[in-house]
Amino acid sequence: MHWLAGRSFRVALAGAVAVAGIVAWGLPPPARVFDPAAVPAAEGYAAAPLRGAFHVHSRWSDGSGTVQEIAAAADAAGLDFVILTDHGDGTAARPPAYVRGVLMVHGVEIGTDGGHYVALGLPAAPYPLGGDARGVVEDVRRLGGFGVVAHPASPRAALAWSDWSLRVDGIEWLNLDSAWRDDSLAGLLRAAAGYWFRAPESLTSLLSRPNRALERWDTLAARRPVVAFGATDAHARLGLGSGEEGREGGVELRFPGYEATFRTVAIRVEPDRRPTGDAAVDAETLVDGLRAGRVHTAIDALGHPVRFSYAGRTAAGKTVRMGERADPGEALTLHVAVAAPSDTTIRLLRAGRTVAQETGSRLAHPVPADDGPAAYRVEVTLPDTPGRPPVPWIVSNPIYVGVAAEEPAAPAGDVGTALPAPGGSWQVERRPDASATLTASGGGFRMAFGLGDGIGTYVAAARTLPAGALADAGALLVDVEASRPMRVSLQIRQPAHQGDLAPRWRRSFYADPERRVVRAAIEEFAPAWSGFPARPALAAADGLLVVVDTVNAAPGASGVLTVHDLLVEPRAGR
Repeated sequence: MHWLAGRSFRVALAGAVAVAGIVAWGLPPPARVFDPAAVPAAEGYAAAPLRGAFHVHSRWSDGSGTVQEIAAAADAAGLDFVILTDHGDGTAARPPAYVRGVLMVHGVEIGTDGGHYVALGLPAAPYPLGGDARGVVEDVRRLGGFGVVAHPASPRAALAWSDWSLRVDGIEWLNLDSAWRDDSLAGLLRAAAGYWFRAPESLTSLLSRPNRALERWDTLAARRPVVAFGATDAHARLGLGSGEEGREGGVELRFPGYEATFRTVAIRVEPDRRPTGDAAVDAETLVDGLRAGRVHTAIDALGHPVRFSYAGRTAAGKTVRMGERADPGEALTLHVAVAAPSDTTIRLLRAGRTVAQETGSRLAHPVPADDGPAAYRVEVTLPDTPGRPPVPWIVSNPIYVGVAAEEPAAPAGDVGTALPAPGGSWQVERRPDASATLTASGGGFRMAFGLGDGIGTYVAAARTLPAGALADAGALLVDVEASRPMRVSLQIRQPAHQGDLAPRWRRSFYADPERRVVRAAIEEFAPAWSGFPARPALAAADGLLVVVDTVNAAPGASGVLTVHDLLVEPRAGR
């Protein structure tokens, strides 16, 4: 008995030493807690900015929590709002609501062929949004939504954004989920060891300054206003075992938890009016603030409470807020104030380069009247923060000066020429469960269609091309109208080799009862499936298709699509 007691004691002691070693190895320092009374108050600081989480998933898609559970976690973390961004196609619009005093706003994360796009303020779309990224960006803007590129520099190629020529509205400069995926195994193990004792600080230990995303943002903002956010991308779910993410026949761990994630990073929005308690009104005010760029991000697990202000003032006393542009030819001084200790570093960046830096709680920088166009933003750092390079504590949105740079115009080619094709007619291609009646007329057609009930159902108007018909093409011009709003796929097809799938490249376009001419530049076409070259070999193209399928239509959808003509625009100089 004495031997067993001694052995049990030794085992317990060894276990305690092991746990202490793991904790000592993995436990990060606690977040710095500032006494607002002990540091200068931030000049111009809004008394009640709204603090919340952007990019959160619930059980509506691949998150672990219900809306009520997420609201409870947000309430415990002291948040005012949560922007839910469950995966979807934009056809369902859920109203905002106050849950446990937290404003719950529903957006949607739309998967595209070129990455994921988060849409806010979007009404229910008349057809599923998805497919090529260009079409999704166009649709979100057309429907009045505000679109944000999600995890733009994700280490997973399927999640990273690929087409930066598109006119996106915003970008995630930080995405916690992507940052954690990109860390080393040792870092992940260390964070896991410390998570059970200091969860937000342990999650923060995995962060570094996301140089690629910030550089991309600076490049975009130099041309036009682009809003940036720090995103949680919270799922609170780690799937182990079989099934989708462990949901079917496996084990689901709620890790990292919603509350811990919400305590790690949050955005602050400066609203134009105080909350009214009416969820619809307050959600509109919140989204308006996000659209306008009146928002900054702070990593609360590094230090809190966060008090920060950034504004410009002209000689005439006019205030220019975050997201706004100063009047051309008017000098102004940019003012930064943060309630923080004396070892804080404030950096003012122009086009990603530091133009002014101060240690302490304030920075003022004069901008000459002839400066611009330029975007000035702020990064605030604390000493001894994690990451190589260290992750910033606070990141603002820009103040813009000078005349906005012009967006590059679409390349102009020669006048379109009639598309050569044997017989000059279009033919129907469809899956057996779909139906279509096509009447060809000149270079176009009228097609009445009905899709089947299967997810892969489709109908297409197809036209065979003679050899080299598109060899000198710079763009295709489609004169089109439709019986109802729809998005249609224009596809270039090449011959199949030895029974393989015929390679196709597609570019979608929008059609509705208003007749219009759509210009589809050849460089805008992308492979319909992976494994094919980025661009078609035009000289080898043997067919054109105008396709309605379940990428952008619901099973069972029907309608009438009329293409009055389809012309080839030669490459410039041909």
